[in-house]
Amino acid sequence: MLAEGTWRIFRRPAAAKETSEAAPADPGRRAFLRTAAVASTGAAATFGIGGAHQAYGDPQITRRALAFADLPAGLDGLRIAHLSDLHAGPLITAGTLRRWRDLTERERPELLVFTGDLVDSRPEELQPLLDAYHGFLPPLGRFAVLGNHDYFDDPRPIWRELERAGIRCLENATALVQRGGATLAVMGLQDPMARNGRFRRLVFGPGPRPAEAARDLPADAFRICLNHRPSEWEQALAAGARLTLSGHTHGGQINPIPGFSSARLIGLRTDGLYREGDDLLYVSRGLGVVGLPIRIAAAPEITILTLKRA
Repeated sequence: MLAEGTWRIFRRPAAAKETSEAAPADPGRRAFLRTAAVASTGAAATFGIGGAHQAYGDPQITRRALAFADLPAGLDGLRIAHLSDLHAGPLITAGTLRRWRDLTERERPELLVFTGDLVDSRPEELQPLLDAYHGFLPPLGRFAVLGNHDYFDDPRPIWRELERAGIRCLENATALVQRGGATLAVMGLQDPMARNGRFRRLVFGPGPRPAEAARDLPADAFRICLNHRPSEWEQALAAGARLTLSGHTHGGQINPIPGFSSARLIGLRTDGLYREGDDLLYVSRGLGVVGLPIRIAAAPEITILTLKRA
């Protein structure tokens, strides 16, 4: 039976070939197929060239003022640079990382935060990023959380090297920042990928623990939260975050259908600003790429957020 089945599989193409050879020629159809092939090849090339230009051209700098009625007076005007999804690695060169640093530094932020996916997949890919941001020292500090890609391998070298470089890594932890007599609590939640690093049953942490991040905070501290995935916004709200900063979605990265973000396939919060009562979430499209070195209708983004009293 196996031999007969194999024979049938190889016999069918031959039969199909004989049938097509016996069919009368159709010059119009052949011309159409040739034209379609050339057109599709050209479209693919244009798609790729345009996508590469968008991915590696200068990112969009999004400047937004975010108003809060209860913002302490001492935090009015605070400028935060929010970077996400740099994906340092094979598709993102040291020169690209340096250009992103220069563009961000020109904005003169007081606080610099990274919301995950610093590397593409391996801890050793972090060093070019640290080199690029060396010496960029906003007056109120630099803080980060890890994203799911940072857990594809053992994240402990990433934690260690970030701290050595003076970038405080907030994994279910909080840093208190003083400005104008007011206190800003910069909280960070751990990514759920910590529970299953390397796609195996290796546990590097408990995942998001909002109660742990918010433990013993001063009652008058204004809380912002670094939280890689916008789908975990509820965890940040549970920690009392008034403003949550996320990435992860890349804004879909490749959006071939006009008006539709491919990121909708993984969640409703794809990019930009979202509101829940008086609390805000900003989702960055991020800077790097994953899989393919292109972006379509999802320009890379550096976000500069200014806190204002409503």
